[in-house]
Amino acid sequence: LGFTPDWRQAGLRSFVFFCIFLPARQAVLLNFSALVSLFSGPEGFAAERRSPYLDNIETIGGMKNPCFWLCHAEKRDFACIVFGGDYLKNGQKKAASSGGSSSAARIVPTCELATTDYTAILQSVQDEVSGRFAPKKALGMELSRVYELLSLYRRADRVAQCGSEIEFGILQDGSKKLVKANFCRDRLCPMCNWRRSLKLYSQVSQVMDVLESRGYCFLFLTLTLRNCPWDELPAAIQAFLSGWRNLYHEAPVFRRSVHGTSRALEITVNHGACTYHPHLHVVLAVKPSYFTSRDYISQAQWTQLWRSCCDISYDPIVNIKRIKETSQGFKEISKYAVKGSDFLVGSSELMQRHVSNFLSGLSGRRLVGSTGVFKRVQRELCLDDPETGDLVITDGQQLRDDVYCMMVRYGWCSGVYVRR
Repeated sequence: LGFTPDWRQAGLRSFVFFCIFLPARQAVLLNFSALVSLFSGPEGFAAERRSPYLDNIETIGGMKNPCFWLCHAEKRDFACIVFGGDYLKNGQKKAASSGGSSSAARIVPTCELATTDYTAILQSVQDEVSGRFAPKKALGMELSRVYELLSLYRRADRVAQCGSEIEFGILQDGSKKLVKANFCRDRLCPMCNWRRSLKLYSQVSQVMDVLESRGYCFLFLTLTLRNCPWDELPAAIQAFLSGWRNLYHEAPVFRRSVHGTSRALEITVNHGACTYHPHLHVVLAVKPSYFTSRDYISQAQWTQLWRSCCDISYDPIVNIKRIKETSQGFKEISKYAVKGSDFLVGSSELMQRHVSNFLSGLSGRRLVGSTGVFKRVQRELCLDDPETGDLVITDGQQLRDDVYCMMVRYGWCSGVYVRR
């Protein structure tokens, strides 16, 4: 007997293949074409639902297909992707006029609710990226190369990827806000140190505003020691932090006079003398009666107090002054602990030496901290740790994704930021 195929099973397989599988496969392959057709012209599949932002799109620059996520001005749940560069109004194609990362997209809305000048907005974002993010990213790439020379490959990879993808959200009033980014949180990363500085500035600002409304006054204290040789940085930082602990816990006059502190450690490099200059910036919260009470501490008393707490044989330089404008305290307390432009210079051997010294001196140490009323108000405001907290949202105001009318994305490519 010969083999007789089951014609019914063969017919069922043919039906499934030709009527279900092939149409589904074709739909997937044509998904991109359908999406373009949907928004490219009045003859699209759903022209009656086209967003008013898409009526007039012009791409200038050498980038092909910069991608923007737009939301309808009235229906925020209606999102679409605009592909500029190759697909313009009525299917027209415009030639590129310039190249590199300077490419931009000009979106002219026709709806009465969308009155924002998108050309100016996109240029503002471009200036922000080129002027603030790009220099830090370039220093970060230099730090990554130094880590590779020191055989710290994991650190090198993390720092190299830091800030490689950033995304801004544009509100209807034209203001911009960083909403997404990949940060490495490395202690020496220039990008992350800059973001920590912004976060610390915002948090100290909020806390001091609350304390000022409660009747507190503020002093700005700078504590220093003699510069230390490059190879003695860990010991110098330990002496600083030990002296600060002694000042806060074992000086009765300090405890009576000061109701709270916010401190930050800063280290600068003296290349001529081959030394480091670590110093502490501290904001002190005191009552108005402090300036007329018997617990008032003069400049000379601060110097002797700091000398005894550090157990040194010379008079250190101590600066104390009253903060009349709170913004003055914000700027000083939120400085970088270590600036990349200070130690990522010179020969590769010199940079390796600085990086090794900073890693050994700063690893495992808290460079910022708050006590007393500063820490209490920080908890009341539910502020996260500036060292370990979120580095994307630095002002503490996280908005919903659907409040943005446009998202602009940038990626690091061949030494420049380009819009995706």
